[in-house]
Amino acid sequence: MERDIDSQLAELGEDCEVLVLVPSQQTGALIGKGGATAKQFAVDTECQLSIEKVTGGRTGADTYQRVKISGAALNIGFALVQVAQLIAGDDGSLSLIFEVPPAIFGRLVGKGKTRLQEVTDATGAQLNTSDHMVLTSGEPVSSVTISGDLEAMHEGLRLLSSRVMANLKNAAAEGSLSGKAKGKGKGFPFGAAPFSGLPAGGKGPMGKGFGAFKGAGVGPRSAMGAGFGGGPPLKKGRF
Repeated sequence: MERDIDSQLAELGEDCEVLVLVPSQQTGALIGKGGATAKQFAVDTECQLSIEKVTGGRTGADTYQRVKISGAALNIGFALVQVAQLIAGDDGSLSLIFEVPPAIFGRLVGKGKTRLQEVTDATGAQLNTSDHMVLTSGEPVSSVTISGDLEAMHEGLRLLSSRVMANLKNAAAEGSLSGKAKGKGKGFPFGAAPFSGLPAGGKGPMGKGFGAFKGAGVGPRSAMGAGFGGGPPLKKGRF
C-alpha cells in the first residue's frame, strides 16, 4: 500500500493544496507567539499554511476557519499530521476535518461510504462525514473528519489527502469546480477566497493573500521531530 500511495502522491506533483477546518478558538495554536510556530511548520514540512481572513461573522466553539495547506503532494500528508498535533485535544486525541466541495463529495465518500471504509480498513483511522459544519463567516460546508492514534493518522492522512487532491484535480480538469457551490453559500474557495499568510504576508505561489513560507532547504521531518517535541526524522514522503 505504501509504495502505491507514494506513486499516487508523486504523480500529483508540486502544486497541490487541501483545505481543513480548524475550530476558530484553536487557530492561534497554528500561529504561535510572533508567528514562530507557523515559521517552524514551513521549515519542517516545506508546505505553506494560510488561514482565511474573516471580517465580522460568528465566533464561538461551534465555528471553524478554513486553513489552506499547499505544496508538493508528497509533503502535504506529513504537514496535515503536524496540524492535527498542534490542535490536539487535552487528552492527546488526534483528528482533522477536511472541507470537501460538493463537486467531489460523492466520489470521495462513495456509495454507502464505501470509499471512506477503504481508508479505515487500510489504515485504522476512523472517518465520518458532516454537512452541518459552520464557518466563522456563517457559511455551511460539507466535510470529512478523520481521527485515530498517531500511527493511524500518519497513514490515514496520507491516503485520504491523496484521494482529495486527485479528485480536486480531476474535477478542475472537468470544469466542475466552480467559484460558487450550489446550496453552499459562498462556495468552495479554491483560488478565490481571501486568505492570510502567517505571520508575514506577501504573495505566495498560490496567488495574492498567501504568505511566502517556503522551507529553507530542509526536508520534511517527523511530526515528532525538531520544533515539535524531538524524535528521529522521517524520510521525505514518508508521513
